[in-house]
Order: sequence, then C-alpha cells, then structure tokens
Amino acid sequence: MVDLSAPNDYRIIRDHAYLTLASADDEIEEAADACFVHEPHIRAQYVSGYKRAKAKRYRDNKKAKNAMSAE
Repeated sequence: MVDLSAPNDYRIIRDHAYLTLASADDEIEEAADACFVHEPHIRAQYVSGYKRAKAKRYRDNKKAKNAMSAE
C-alpha cells in the first residue's frame, strides 16, 4: 500500500510551482487594478475566469433574492 501522506519530491515541486504561479497571478491582477483604475474595460481583462464566474453567480443570486423579496 502506498502512503499518500508521505512527502514526495514531485508533489513538493508541483505545489511550489502552483503557489509561485498563483502569487504571480495575484500580483498581475493587483498591478492591473492600480494601472487601469479609470479604464474598467481594460482592467476586467486581467481578472481570472474563475473570479468572473464567481462574481456573476453572486450578482445573479442577489438579483434573484431581490426579485423574490419584491413579490
């Protein structure tokens, strides 16, 4: 039986690469927010698809709740 909790060199490298990439992505997004403050159509291009989908779900849920409370 394989012990999956044991440290694995490939897993450590993969995790480190993921964290490095994620932090670089966050830095790019923060820089775009600062650079394109007055140009929201350009700034929106630097937001990840995951965050756009999450924001859309939030807006849709909020609209649905408002519509239900208005009835």
